[in-house]
Amino acid sequence: MYRTVQREGSLSAAVRSIKASAAARSQGQGGAGSAVAALDPVMDLLPRTLATQISELGGRLSTATQVHGVRRNESGHWVVTSGVGDLVADQVVLSTPAPITRALLAAMPEVVASIPNVEPSPVALVTLVV
Repeated sequence: MYRTVQREGSLSAAVRSIKASAAARSQGQGGAGSAVAALDPVMDLLPRTLATQISELGGRLSTATQVHGVRRNESGHWVVTSGVGDLVADQVVLSTPAPITRALLAAMPEVVASIPNVEPSPVALVTLVV
């Protein structure tokens, strides 16, 4: 899908292209096709690609590490406190629901005050392949 989006220039154009290709294949098979299909690439392509690019640029990812807090030090760097010690970083990305983000940034009340009080909504992944 990623390559198709790049080639076609937009997600909607990529979907049209994929549907047209699938229809053409189906006609070539006398209209018969699989009742079940999967998207290619799979859902984890984005995080895997980002992880690869971050590593290639010299960044470091820590997974399966419980973070207890995030704060700025005197020199303006981020200090991430975790179960394995403190990590000092130039940049930090928090991809957590608002309540967890507020808890992680508790040492910075002015930042916490700017985070909207939005409760996370449940997410269900549904894939329809036509």
